[in-house]
Amino acid sequence: MEGAVEVPDAIEPVVAWRAWAVVPDGLAALHADAVWRPRAPARATCARGHRAPDPACTCGLYAARSPRALTDYAFDLATGVVIGRVKLWGRIVEATGGYRAELSYPAALFALRPLPEAERLELELLYSPVLFGRRVPVPGRAAWLDGDARLAVLDRFDVPVTVLDERMPLRALERIAVLGERLA
Repeated sequence: MEGAVEVPDAIEPVVAWRAWAVVPDGLAALHADAVWRPRAPARATCARGHRAPDPACTCGLYAARSPRALTDYAFDLATGVVIGRVKLWGRIVEATGGYRAELSYPAALFALRPLPEAERLELELLYSPVLFGRRVPVPGRAAWLDGDARLAVLDRFDVPVTVLDERMPLRALERIAVLGERLA
């Protein structure tokens, strides 16, 4: 029907969780070539040309139901990855363990206090992927920010930023889950 308006299923955004690397321009998706910029919602697109997300496709902005579902990224917390509580809106498709959304913006960000350089490099080497029996650097990691530069980028998002003084990444992820439940 021409001129039809799509009515949303919900008025409030869906709240979920995701992980990013911090780069000079904002928050970089870990498995896609996309950067979330401060003060602007991220919008999903699809190379196939349809509106994202589409239930018959894999496109969309991915987010997990719980920060505990992000354990694959827990060790990356020590090397610069941040975890965020996000609000999702627009078209939303439920997926296994989470959602794929059309639009999203961080509601709160969680990071570990920057580690001393030697400790960070040791963790980065320890948790880098193994290829042909040798540890290899994660592509794009050289552009990730650490220290005060990372925190300065997070502050530009105008959302609460919690910096945890925790050396054990899995323990930090559990603390993030508890803090996130208090935000709900």
